[in-house]
Amino acid sequence: MASKYQDFSGLVRPEGVDMKPTLLRVLTDLYVQKPAHDSQEEKHFTELALRLIEEVDDRTLATTAARLDAYGAAPPAVMRRLAVRLGDRAVRAEPVADEAAPAEPAASTLEADRAAAAEFSDLFFAAEATQREALFRQLDALSAVLPPLLAADDAKAATVRLEAAALKGRPFEFVRELEQSLGIPRPYSEKIVTDTSGEPMLAVARAIAMPVDIVQRILLLLNPAIGTSVRRVFDLTACYERLSEQAALRLIALWRHGGARHAARAPVGAVAADPRVPPAQRQPLATPRRDQRAS
Repeated sequence: MASKYQDFSGLVRPEGVDMKPTLLRVLTDLYVQKPAHDSQEEKHFTELALRLIEEVDDRTLATTAARLDAYGAAPPAVMRRLAVRLGDRAVRAEPVADEAAPAEPAASTLEADRAAAAEFSDLFFAAEATQREALFRQLDALSAVLPPLLAADDAKAATVRLEAAALKGRPFEFVRELEQSLGIPRPYSEKIVTDTSGEPMLAVARAIAMPVDIVQRILLLLNPAIGTSVRRVFDLTACYERLSEQAALRLIALWRHGGARHAARAPVGAVAADPRVPPAQRQPLATPRRDQRAS
């Protein structure tokens, strides 16, 4: 398990921002989605949760303890450690603005889940390539088993439409297809298309079982930042072959869950940008030129 922890340690503080509370909330939310877990699933969650519990704030501890207590089937070691960390401190899981009229628990929990999903998604898009692959491995180790994103015939039809949009050099059509057929909210659909590294596109492709040759054509044609580097396409192909369907589905589930939060805050007509590109270098969605295609 040492290598897993080494991968994980590089993800919790990108650019000085502590993301450990977000990761603990997301791991907990995914764990409680499934009514029962086998020994391996419980082991993965326990090891990761115990590590994070030592390094997060009291409010995150209280939120995690409340979610797991309500779930009723949390690993005993995790619950014991939470009890030790919290002790007798009375910490609210969520702030209450009006003591006489507290927020509805269901609405409060939904908003907290959306916030955690949005923050995790932002972390993924801000991460470098090696960090993203480590995040894929962490998602793969989680226990929630998600159903296919689309029926087989629908997935094939979506693949055809996505490839056609890439072949025609029409990124806006690609964004619309991601949004309408796969249910990925516009802010993240645009991030997928404009991303300069390519891993988000792999998650989309794996979730609908896209053949590898089509994946390669889309990578070559849709985004010049990727398509002009044959080496990068080959590296992404290797990553695609390692990527599991469940990791891809879990990431898309987080995008779908957290996207509503971003959509509510984004100005009308805003175009998502790759968060790793300096603001002065960011460009709106543009049609890749044919002469920029990699040879």
